[in-house]
Amino acid sequence: MLMKTILLSPALLLFTCLTAGAQQLHLERSYPEFAFGPTGILATIERGHEVTVTSILPGPPADGSALEAGDVITVACGLDVGRVLDARVPLGYAIGLAEANDGLLELEYLRGGEEHELTLQLPSLGAYADSWPADCEKSAAIIGANARFVVASQQENGAYKFGAARPERDGLTGCLAGLFLLSTGDDAHLPAVRLQVHALAQAVQKRPTHSNWHLGYQGILLAEYYLRTGDDAVLPGLEALCEQAISAQAAGAWGHGGIPGPGYVQSGLMNSAGVPVLTTLILARECGVPVDEDGYRAALALFFRMAGHGCIPYGDHRSELWWSNTNGRNAKLACAFSLLEEPSFQRAAQHLALLVTDSYHQPEFGHTGGGFNVIWRGMASVHVPPARRAHYQRQMRELAWYYDLCRQSGGGFSILPTPPDNKRYQGLQWGTGAIGLTYTAPLKTLRITGAPRTRYSQRTATVRADWGTPADREFLSTRDAEGFGQESADPREVYARLLGKKKSLATVEFCAQHLRHYSPLVRSWAARALGERDDEEAHAALAQAAGDDDARVRRAAFDGVSGYDNWGRPMRGRTSPEVVSRLFLAAIVKTLEDEDSAFWEIDGALFALGRAQPEDIRANMATIREFAQHEEWYLREAAFWAQVGLGETITGEEFEQLGAAYARSRHVFERSSYDGGFRSLLKHNLAALDRASHDRVIKTLGESTHSPLVAPGYGVAGIHEAAHRSMMILKHFDSSVYEQLLDDFAVYLESWTPYHQHSKWLISGSKWQLGLLEVLDRLEARGEPLYGSLETVLARYDEFDPKRMGKEGVELEQELRKRLEAWRATYR
Repeated sequence: MLMKTILLSPALLLFTCLTAGAQQLHLERSYPEFAFGPTGILATIERGHEVTVTSILPGPPADGSALEAGDVITVACGLDVGRVLDARVPLGYAIGLAEANDGLLELEYLRGGEEHELTLQLPSLGAYADSWPADCEKSAAIIGANARFVVASQQENGAYKFGAARPERDGLTGCLAGLFLLSTGDDAHLPAVRLQVHALAQAVQKRPTHSNWHLGYQGILLAEYYLRTGDDAVLPGLEALCEQAISAQAAGAWGHGGIPGPGYVQSGLMNSAGVPVLTTLILARECGVPVDEDGYRAALALFFRMAGHGCIPYGDHRSELWWSNTNGRNAKLACAFSLLEEPSFQRAAQHLALLVTDSYHQPEFGHTGGGFNVIWRGMASVHVPPARRAHYQRQMRELAWYYDLCRQSGGGFSILPTPPDNKRYQGLQWGTGAIGLTYTAPLKTLRITGAPRTRYSQRTATVRADWGTPADREFLSTRDAEGFGQESADPREVYARLLGKKKSLATVEFCAQHLRHYSPLVRSWAARALGERDDEEAHAALAQAAGDDDARVRRAAFDGVSGYDNWGRPMRGRTSPEVVSRLFLAAIVKTLEDEDSAFWEIDGALFALGRAQPEDIRANMATIREFAQHEEWYLREAAFWAQVGLGETITGEEFEQLGAAYARSRHVFERSSYDGGFRSLLKHNLAALDRASHDRVIKTLGESTHSPLVAPGYGVAGIHEAAHRSMMILKHFDSSVYEQLLDDFAVYLESWTPYHQHSKWLISGSKWQLGLLEVLDRLEARGEPLYGSLETVLARYDEFDPKRMGKEGVELEQELRKRLEAWRATYR
């Protein structure tokens, strides 16, 4: 009854507004124009949190009222709007409060400093049920109204025109509208969906999109429609989309569109766009559409590796540790994995869904805006396991204000601007289908929201989730570790204490409890907090966790020791090597020597070992080198950093091992991490590093400029990226090393073309590495062989396509000619 209590209790509602977890608006910046729910009032939030009316939409309820542009709303249904962190929250709750009673929305506002009152009549929809949106009359009424609005907005060609936006049929937002109509379960809407999908299928069969942002949603809509109706007219279009997806795949996943450029965010992959593409492939197989088996398995393997370790990352990186649903990636993958019957995928889906629901206090987070977080949150959250259903209901209770504020007076939903002032995903076109799907998700009428297989579903060969060992499945659990006890703080408070503005309240006892939390993010936050304390009490808590029976707790302890950061290298653990060796070494070694240990626990143990005393690292060097050649790049990278922990005591032989590890790498992020390791080591006076070993590492790096290992799908672009990374590492050495690499540079330049960002940078230089023109100048007369190779490149420029090389490639020709002439004039 809590939702009804909130709606009926102004005192409790005011408390909720004052503590709500919406992202905070900026006190000194204006929040963009938004609709005050179904009132017909458009407003901004100006400096000082003043809700200022900008205009009134035609039609009821606000049209014809006394309200005017410039009026400042101060109170809504008795709720103070101006003295809260986010004025949107009381506005949204006021709508629910009015609709739960007689529909009367009482407003107080200022005009020219004078106070006024006004009452608007909203439909009396009743309160949301405790179980909303399931088994809820208000939700059902909203679904019906939204469906009527979508159908009325459809044009003859199947496109939807929402408000002033251009009509959309085949794009992402048009597909969401079609999915919403399907999700109502009402056969009366099938003709509208049929009109859209038939046109869409014909269009993509002729010319499938190269944008993965649209491809994934197109495929999901076509597949869901087929599984609902058995209308095989859409299958050729779905097959064309699958073929396009496989052709644009690299390293198991996808970028924005086309073959990914590997240098983009250190992998070229864009999982926010790529996960819906994976969902398309899963559904297409269920529809009986042929899907390339190798590409399909590669995608499943890549994404499954990321589950259970935090938020699904941006690309082929390590899972992120800051937010639980950034850009909706956890939510999207929860829906994808829910389609697979293999138990490990089901566990992953439930785990990811629970992370999503417990991030209700960050409902709009996304580095480009909150759109995809909002779009997928409601669909994914229905996949929480039954034992955690209360978490889903808590989310819906906490976010009722948001969804009511998105509802529009003329029908549809409009996603709100993302605080403080991002308008990227705002409007009816983005919100109508997406938020409508939040209301219909519990109906389980779509496969992605939990509908059972249909009579049109075909059985396909089961693909098992085979990453790691059986022990890795424990990291997908939705239960807290033994000894966690009762929840002592809600997710918002946990975040505030461990990562936010209340760190002073994160006692050792509180942190130790949350080392046992089900969420890998919370465990890592708690471990980092203990590691940063770096005192005896914190050390004791981490040491106890390192010996726990639960692998998740042990991994958290290792993170506290190493200062594990999914992205940054080197990591900044504060625990001294002496303390690490004395209190944690035994647990670390036990994990590394146990052949049944989870990959993810081993990964943490290797990073922690790199914080031990050098003699203890060396005592375990055989184990480290074994993992340095592991098939999984996570473990190879962790083993690399265990060796980097030797610091200035590293020997020539040990340094060569790092060079060999770099040569074996094929993943972009892995190479990037190794760059950080070399940079860290070469800052020191490496007295133990003999010249012969030094030169052998240089030789290895030189060979990697032209003959690197490259992950599948990157092609020639992958070679140029690897060469660029090798040049970045070489920059950490003395400039004299370049003379040893003249033959390698010649080999690289033999097949050089100006069609890739990194190939251009290899010659021109970038902020990360010198470039061969600068190397030529530094070598002076000794650079004669490099001059000859670059002159050959210049002579071949007539063979290159100006359109493909772009403006930067054309400018490089001019720079190359100028610099070679200057060198020739000086040294010949």
